[in-house]
Amino acid sequence: MVNTHDSRHRLDATIVEHSLDALVASSPPNVCYASGTYFVTMKTVPDRTAFVVATGSEAPTFVYCTIEHGHATEESWLSDLVGYTEFADEPIEVLARVLREKGVGAGRIGIEFRNLCARDLQILAAELPDADLVPADAIFDDVRAVKSAEEIEILGAAAKNTDAAIRAAFEGAALGHTGIMVADAMITTAKSYGAEKLLHQTMAVGPEGFKVHAAASNRQLVEGDVLRTDFGMSWPGHYLSDVARTAFVGKVAPAQRDLHGRLEEVHQGIIAFMKPGVVAADVFAHAQKLFGGVGVNFDFPHVGHSIGLGLHENPMMHPFDHTVLRAGMVFMIEPLVVGEDGIYHVEDMVVVTETGSDVLSRSADWSAPMVVG
Repeated sequence: MVNTHDSRHRLDATIVEHSLDALVASSPPNVCYASGTYFVTMKTVPDRTAFVVATGSEAPTFVYCTIEHGHATEESWLSDLVGYTEFADEPIEVLARVLREKGVGAGRIGIEFRNLCARDLQILAAELPDADLVPADAIFDDVRAVKSAEEIEILGAAAKNTDAAIRAAFEGAALGHTGIMVADAMITTAKSYGAEKLLHQTMAVGPEGFKVHAAASNRQLVEGDVLRTDFGMSWPGHYLSDVARTAFVGKVAPAQRDLHGRLEEVHQGIIAFMKPGVVAADVFAHAQKLFGGVGVNFDFPHVGHSIGLGLHENPMMHPFDHTVLRAGMVFMIEPLVVGEDGIYHVEDMVVVTETGSDVLSRSADWSAPMVVG
């Protein structure tokens, strides 16, 4: 997982690389990356903001709501802690004060424009009229894009265990079971493997299959149905998983077997194309070419995304991302096709290696269609 040495080293290096006087983390994944702790309330109570201020010349400062003091002191590796009182203090004003006290209030400061609301950006600009507030979203993306060996091990285990939970739930399903029953079994099994909380779960049964993010329902499994899930959990260290699988209830019709086979062929072709030096946009273009080669229409906006402390991290496999792939980048590759009976979806974790790429998420062989029930 992320540790204080890796985090501090990468943040300090990027401050120098981009000629910054300070770099401020404010989104939950980046605060976690820079501090070692993840405040759940940053999502459930967005006004309860936290910041990590790095200058490269001294230890980072952790600005947080005092309600979270126990988490900050027991989980974070940072020792320079500045707490603010909810409602009595304005968090963004506390951040401005910390920047001034560090002597960088008039400097070049990297800020997450994608995360901070317009109101906070306006206040910060007013509090620091001589500062040059620089968008730092792409900077943080680049810092976290290449995972450490320990992070890859954690992410790979989480993905493989997620896959195993899907497989076990499908194997335990029977005709007449409901989507909710299959979904609950999947979550329970994942938790038995060490997962902590449900992140997301699509569970499409039969006619629900044209909804990309269909929620589990009381619809019963009927022979001939397509059963599809896109399932993710959070795991120790605040890392995330995200795996999609498609199966068939009772039997597999020839048309279903054919479309499933073509999707798997494209999927494996995308993965084989990935290696250091390849551009993300070219991966997307190659996927389009592969789909055309098997006679399948593809009109989804991307075929994959990075993953780690966040679900959809950058870079992403879409036609406008020109990031060059590097060894240690981890992606979820997820081509989808729309058949006459619903969406077919496969999603695997792939790590870019020095010479190519490896799949980390398959606990079993999914190349042939799986029959449920």
